[in-house]
Amino acid sequence: MVDSENNIISTGAGDEPQEPVINPYSRAAYGSGASTMGAAAANAAANPYSRVHGSANYAKDLKRARRKKGLLIGLVVFLCAVLAVGAYGFVRLMEIESNFQEGLDQSAMEALDPSGSIDPLQSIDPFYMLLMGVDGSYERGAGELNDNEGTRSDSLMLVRIAPDDKKVTMVSIHRDIMIQLPGYGTQKINAAHAFGGPKLAIETVSEFAGVPISHYAEINFDAFKAMVDELGGVTVDVPIEINDYRAGGYVPAGEQTLNGEQALILCRSRHAYDAYGDGDTFRAANQRMVIGAIIEKILASDPLTMIDTIEACSEYVVTDMNLTQIGSLAMAMIGMDIEEDLWSAMTPTTSLFTNETWYEQIIQPDWDIMMERVDAGEPPVTETIVHETGTIIANAGSGEKDEEMSADNVEEPVMHSGHVAVRNGTSVAGAASEMAAIVEAMGYTTDAGDANSTGYNTTVVVYNDADDRAAALEISEELGIGLVLQNDGAYMFEGDFLVLIGWDSQS
Repeated sequence: MVDSENNIISTGAGDEPQEPVINPYSRAAYGSGASTMGAAAANAAANPYSRVHGSANYAKDLKRARRKKGLLIGLVVFLCAVLAVGAYGFVRLMEIESNFQEGLDQSAMEALDPSGSIDPLQSIDPFYMLLMGVDGSYERGAGELNDNEGTRSDSLMLVRIAPDDKKVTMVSIHRDIMIQLPGYGTQKINAAHAFGGPKLAIETVSEFAGVPISHYAEINFDAFKAMVDELGGVTVDVPIEINDYRAGGYVPAGEQTLNGEQALILCRSRHAYDAYGDGDTFRAANQRMVIGAIIEKILASDPLTMIDTIEACSEYVVTDMNLTQIGSLAMAMIGMDIEEDLWSAMTPTTSLFTNETWYEQIIQPDWDIMMERVDAGEPPVTETIVHETGTIIANAGSGEKDEEMSADNVEEPVMHSGHVAVRNGTSVAGAASEMAAIVEAMGYTTDAGDANSTGYNTTVVVYNDADDRAAALEISEELGIGLVLQNDGAYMFEGDFLVLIGWDSQS
C-alpha cells in the first residue's frame, strides 16, 4: 500500500504495517531536496527486497518471499474453490475436517514434535511423518473402522517431506525388526501399536530412526480398499502375477488400473515372492509404489478435483493434520516429479531366529548411513535397486552416472593370499559363484555356497582380525558393493573373510 505521497506503508499480504519508506519517485523525495539515488539508497536500507539492496541474501530472501506468496495464493485458490459455492462449501470443509480427525488418538499428539508445524503463511520446512497401516478390519474382527485397540501396525513407513524442494522420501520399516520395548521386553517393532496405540508407535519409530516425527496418518485394510475405489482406482505396473489366497486373491502382472480390492491384494502379498526372497521386502516395495500412484493422482488434479479426492480420503484416513495444513501441503507439492523426486528404500536387516521366533535384526552401521542421507535431504541409497522381477527395491531417482574409467587409468591388480567364504543371502541362482570369481581374480582362494537365509538385504564383507580391515575394504571395492564389518561373533565362517551377498547386489 502507498500513501498520498506514494510512500510504501505495507509490503504485501500478511506483513505488519511499517513506518513509511520514502519512495524515490514520490514528491516527498524530490521536495526534500534528496537526489533520486539518495532516496533509493534510503529505501534499500529499509527494504531488504529492493533491487539496489547490497545484501548477499537478496536473492535468497526474494525467493523465500515469492515462495511464501505462492503458498498463500495456492491455499486461497484451494479454499475458494469450495467456498465459492457458499454455505454448502463451508459445511463441506467442516465435514472433511471432522472426517480426518474422527477417531484421532489425542494421546498421540503428545508424541508429535511441534517443530514440523505447517503454517499456510510460511514456507514449509522439511518434516517427518509416520504412516501406519493397521491390521484391523471388519473381516478380521476389529469392529469399528478406526478402532485401533490391540491391532498391530501391519506396515510402518517413515516419510520425510520437503515441500520447498518438492521431494518425498519413504522408508519402509520392516515390521519384524527386533527391539527392546520399555515395559514389554523383546518385541517386534510392529507390536508397539498393539501395546500403546499410535502414541507408542510414534515414540518407538522416532527413537529407532533418530529423528523427530511431527505428523502421522493411519489407515486400516477395509478403509484402504474403499479409499482406492473412491479415487477411481490407481494405475501401477504390477511386477509379477500375484496369486496369493492369503493376501486375498489374484492380480495379473503388467501395467493396469487397480480397484481397491486388487490394490489391497498387491499391498498385502508376501508369499507370491517366496521364490525370490524375503516377502516383506517386496510387499513394502509394492506398498510404496501404490502410495506413489495415489500421490501422483492427487497432485495432478485441478483444485476442484483435488478437493473431491481429499474428501474421499478423509472418510478413511485418521491424521493429526487439519484441512488447512493438508491443503497447504498439497498445493506446495504441485509440480513434483514423482519418478525423480519420490525416493524410497527399506530398513537394512538380516534375519535372526531366537527363542523360537524369527526376527529381523537391523544392520546398525548401514541404517545409520541411510538415515544420515535421508536427514540431509539426499536419497536413502546411492543407486536405484531394481530386482529381476522388476520390483523397485529402492529408488534414488536417476542421479548422476559415474564416468567410466579409461584403460589408461586402470592399475594392475595386487594379488592377495588368504581364503574367502562367499555365501549367497538371496535366492538368485549363481550369485555366490559370480562373486567368488571376482574375489579369486584378486588372488584369494574361495568356497561358494548358500547362506542360512535368502532374506539378506545388504551385502557385507566380514573380517576377523583388525589388521585385515584394509584388505576387506579392497574386496568390497573390487566387488563394487558391500558394507565392511569386523566380526563380533555374529558371523560363523571358516577362512579370513566372509562375503555375504544381499539383495542390493542385484542393482
